[in-house]
Amino acid sequence: MLWIHGIPGAGKTVLASFAIEHMKLYCEGTTNQKYAYYYCHYSNGQDESLPLISWVVSQVCRQLSWAPSQLKQLHDRGCEPTLSELQYVLELALVRLESLFIVIDAVDESTPRDELVRFIASMALDSRFRKVRILVTSRKYWDIERFFSGISTSISMKNRYVDADIERHIRSRLNSSFRLQRWRDSFQEIEDALVGKANGMFRWVDCQLHSIERLGDKTKLVSVLQDLPPDLSETYVRIFDAIPDADRQFVSRVLLWVYGDSRAPWSVRRAINAKLLLEAVTFDLYGSVPAGGNGVFDWDYLQDLCGCLITVKNRDPLTDAAACSITLAHYTVWEFLTSSHILSTRVSQFAVSTQAVYRDFATSVLRQALSADPEGEGTDWRRDRDAYCLVLGCALKSDRYLQTPEDLELYFRFLDPCNPHYRRFRAIQSRALHSPSDRAYRFSILKIPAEFRAPEGAGERNYMAEVLLNARLLNDWMPGEHAAYTTHLPPVGRLPQHEIEELGNQRAAGIFLGLDAKARDQEIGFDGKVWDIEAPRRGSRIIQHN
Repeated sequence: MLWIHGIPGAGKTVLASFAIEHMKLYCEGTTNQKYAYYYCHYSNGQDESLPLISWVVSQVCRQLSWAPSQLKQLHDRGCEPTLSELQYVLELALVRLESLFIVIDAVDESTPRDELVRFIASMALDSRFRKVRILVTSRKYWDIERFFSGISTSISMKNRYVDADIERHIRSRLNSSFRLQRWRDSFQEIEDALVGKANGMFRWVDCQLHSIERLGDKTKLVSVLQDLPPDLSETYVRIFDAIPDADRQFVSRVLLWVYGDSRAPWSVRRAINAKLLLEAVTFDLYGSVPAGGNGVFDWDYLQDLCGCLITVKNRDPLTDAAACSITLAHYTVWEFLTSSHILSTRVSQFAVSTQAVYRDFATSVLRQALSADPEGEGTDWRRDRDAYCLVLGCALKSDRYLQTPEDLELYFRFLDPCNPHYRRFRAIQSRALHSPSDRAYRFSILKIPAEFRAPEGAGERNYMAEVLLNARLLNDWMPGEHAAYTTHLPPVGRLPQHEIEELGNQRAAGIFLGLDAKARDQEIGFDGKVWDIEAPRRGSRIIQHN
């Protein structure tokens, strides 16, 4: 096993990606040598052990175009397999291989990481996996070192080869950046200053180059190079300190939305669309978004203020926010904002609590979903702000997001089919059903009815029963277990437990949306007691309880 360790911003992930590409080429065309890789990420907020082994098994079986019968049995069982079960599947696959190469990046970002580190160490020691060659990257934390020392070859990112790479990186940036061309006569001076103080940190170098790009007064270059920040922490202090007072609330909301999106319960990790982001922040700050797509904030404004704090993906074209997506530039940005250190700096107003951010993000999503234009036609939850909030609102069901009675009140308003925004759900559900490649069918929005109507013979609808039904379906409350969840239910009319029990015995009726045998939209009717109604499985034709 190889263990590559280094300080934040040293380029560990870039090196891991480089190794993966070479690993692919090495294994290409062979039948008995395969590869797998896994990127841990702070935004997952989970122990990465099970996701890691699941992904490794998946990649290996796909490359082999074969899967053992035991894997199908685990799938058919319908519940999540254990680590040991998936290790056994991997053991079976290794019989067909001479060697398997695995790259695991950013082990230190697993939260928690103890089980993951133990798991990797056990793989390195277990004779069943002697054909496996593992490369791991992480920071040099004592708990990781305790497990990996003695069983791995340790390589530090602080070495002369990294310093040489930083030199090449600086030259490349100087020559490729349009904004840096005005400093062409000072390129050597800039390179010497940055190489001398980089201390192996690519991230630090990028931040300094970004600051120089935006330096307006050419006479200040010498003083800037003489007073470079000593580390990433001071670098971030200076970046945030340089943000004008009038723009600080905008930057704070941008970072909240980018981070909130990265931690949202989507089926896959993704980046937030830049146009959607600007519209969401505009709504937060002004309570509405101008019609016609002419927002208060534009693409250039976002890049100028947040350029070193965010990463722009899919730059095609460069000036089109609708074509770009945004992530945090580096996980150290969020580490700085949530650290105790920021509280003692001159930019303490940017300090955040992750718990508070979850709540703030969720309430913003729900408010914007409630304000969705009922006549709107947008269904693309990747680019349309209304659709994004309507889809994500259905997944914000845990106390991580809904922390107060006021939050629950807002959530139940969102679930109320009497509110105008509910009319948008049917079209979005249809898109989700027809978008298997986007894995949209996993989204919670498909669990709730597309429409409600009065139960047969009832004459009128019981709106509170409909809200309770939506809450039960989204939270997977099983019939007979609802009493355990009554702490979530008072916002439904603020009823005592016995009345909630009675409300669950009331009837509700309407339709779910599904697909027929020819993959066309199909209305699936229901009419029954709230506690008895179940959402149809994908592909079901009818469900009805009387």
